[in-house]
Amino acid sequence: MASVADLEEQELLRRQVEATLRFMRLSTIVGLVVVVILAIAVPSIRGVMILVGIVYLLTSVAAYAYLRRNFKARLERGLPAASPAPTDPE
Repeated sequence: MASVADLEEQELLRRQVEATLRFMRLSTIVGLVVVVILAIAVPSIRGVMILVGIVYLLTSVAAYAYLRRNFKARLERGLPAASPAPTDPE
């Protein structure tokens, strides 16, 4: 049976994961807006910027899906989202 402290820690971790994923969505939207503005403002590089936007969107969606699945699996197993750094033996 999980203790209250463990449940609170897991809830805190779940909220941190949600905040991380929310920030990732926001940064993707901002990046796409910047690419679109550049494509509109500079017609000579419009084709390249459209390609950059497509690649950026695809890689962002893939990274988001991977992290969401990875974080969810770790939460279900009860492992922290990031492993603690190993200490150096002296």
